[in-house]
Amino acid sequence: MLVVCLALFRVAEAAERQVVLAATEYPPYYGEHLESKGFITEIIFTAFQRVGYDVEVKFLPWKRAYGMAQAGDFDGVYTGWYRKNREQWFEYSDPLPANELGFYALKERHISYDALIDLQPYKIGVVRGYVNPPEFEQARLDTIEVTEDRQNLLSLSRGWIDLVLIDKFMGQYIINTEFPDSANKFIWLDPPIKVENQYLMFSRKTKNFMKTSQDFNHGLKQLAQEGKIDAIISKHRLLWVTSKRE
Repeated sequence: MLVVCLALFRVAEAAERQVVLAATEYPPYYGEHLESKGFITEIIFTAFQRVGYDVEVKFLPWKRAYGMAQAGDFDGVYTGWYRKNREQWFEYSDPLPANELGFYALKERHISYDALIDLQPYKIGVVRGYVNPPEFEQARLDTIEVTEDRQNLLSLSRGWIDLVLIDKFMGQYIINTEFPDSANKFIWLDPPIKVENQYLMFSRKTKNFMKTSQDFNHGLKQLAQEGKIDAIISKHRLLWVTSKRE
């Protein structure tokens, strides 16, 4: 009887150390076919492994991934930006690497800005359906909409538009993997107009969500202290640069 009880306890303990997460396609941050499923995925998996968890991820369209995690069908979903109304369904992790939203331009144009109003003379590519920062919308700049980020960067490379509004790493990834021969033509303009931390969001409908979240944060803190997060990002950025040039 004692042996059976110990075996059942170990099975239950192992089950509590298994996490299944949902995510969507968001290269280069995460994606089913990226190296290690993207650098955010590698950070999340490594942090969990540091504290003794087995973790897997299922890639789904965002609306489905979010809804199933909200209902407790997954332990969590990544990544999300902090929004107060989400706290009723999710416990936020400590911050993961942030999104920087801003502009790419062509170096030869020598475009710079201090305030958004400085960009009024330029035509700016945006993506239809994206929620742009309120300050950008309020500036009433000259914009042209397309259906995906790649189209905007192609238009920029051909001089059809002056600027592209995009996430910094996503832009860098598309430029280096889709337009490697002309990558040196592009430049990122500082400062970004918006910086948003990303979070792993733990479903409050699952058992032990608070302990799982705390354990994950502990593992994430270890990685940060050891410089592993920066090392993972650097490794993946090198892959973007070399993937289409070799």
